[in-house]
Amino acid sequence: GHALRIQLRGTEDWERLRPFLAVPEYRQLMLRSNRPNAILQALSIRVKDGVRTGIVGQFDPITLEPNVVALNTAATACERIKSTPTPRQYDYFTRLAVVLFATLLPFGLESVVLPGQWWWVVILSVAISGVFIVLERVGAVIDTPFENQTTDVALTSITTDIERDLLEQLNEAELPDPEPVVNGYLW
Repeated sequence: GHALRIQLRGTEDWERLRPFLAVPEYRQLMLRSNRPNAILQALSIRVKDGVRTGIVGQFDPITLEPNVVALNTAATACERIKSTPTPRQYDYFTRLAVVLFATLLPFGLESVVLPGQWWWVVILSVAISGVFIVLERVGAVIDTPFENQTTDVALTSITTDIERDLLEQLNEAELPDPEPVVNGYLW
């Protein structure tokens, strides 16, 4: 989880993984370009080695491997979202449509407002156009959920919660603290 978060956000805080890996594994991981994928690959190999050595039961991979596949599928989906740009024409034509709508709206409202009450045209135009401008901006922000901004998915909090849950399942006494809210935002 942490490796995928770091890669998606491009934060380069790979030290967060050091407690989970032996020194040679960590060094080897730092040589890989797709580190989350390398971790999943190592996890699959460990499951197979566990069966060979008898640490893992013969039928345990039946329940373990689908989880590794699900993690790989989720990581791949996140990487595709991150690396696939929105077509420029979508951004351009959406913005053009909003500007055109906001420009023509006062003329349409003029016909439904009583004569002498032109101020209603101004108020309604600003209010209605404002809604569409905000929706267009929200769409642009949602298009980039992994840019390490306040509007992103709270990946650090999510991965820390997963880490806490897993350590708790292993009956570990020391759990990492939950991620704090910083200036009203959860990272």
